[in-house]
Amino acid sequence: MSLRITAGSFRSMRLQSPGQGVRPTSDKVRQAVFSTILAYVQGAHVLDLFAGSGALGFEALSRGAASATFVDASKRCIDVIKKNAAALGVLERVSIVKAEAFSFVGSCSSSYGLIFVDPPYHKSFASDIARDVYKLLDIGGILVIEHESSATIPLPAFKQKRYGGTSITYVLKE
Repeated sequence: MSLRITAGSFRSMRLQSPGQGVRPTSDKVRQAVFSTILAYVQGAHVLDLFAGSGALGFEALSRGAASATFVDASKRCIDVIKKNAAALGVLERVSIVKAEAFSFVGSCSSSYGLIFVDPPYHKSFASDIARDVYKLLDIGGILVIEHESSATIPLPAFKQKRYGGTSITYVLKE
C-alpha cells in the first residue's frame, strides 16, 4: 500500500507502508487532524508513537515541525520509516527508535510539543498509555490519539471527532 503526504513541502510525495497488519491513517483523516492542529505544528518536536509507516510524523515534518521521533516495536515498520525518511531527505531531523511503546514512554526523558498515538485497536492500548504519554507533553502542546470509537481516553479532550469506527481525541496540556 502506498500513502501520500497531503500538504506542505513534501506534498504528494509517496510513502511506503509496512503492509499487512498495519492500519495507516487515511489521507482524509490525516488532513482533518492537521487542519485541527495546524497552529501546533510549526517548529514542534514531534513524537510519533506506534509509528507504523511514520505517515503522521512525516506529515508534521512536511508542515514545518522541527524534528520527529518515531517509535515502533516492529523491525519491518522501523525499516520502512528509515526508507521513508531517506526518500524525503529528512534523516538529520528524525530519530527512529525500535522499542515497545510502553517501555519507551516509561523511560523517556524528552518532552514534545506534539504527540501522535495510533496504537493497534482491540487491545485498549490507547486508554492504557494515554496518561503516561501525557506526561511527555510540553505545556501548550497537543496530544492526538487515534483509537477505536468504543475506547475511552482518560484525559480531558478539547475535541473528539469520529470517522466510522475510528475516533480522534485531542488533548491540550495547559
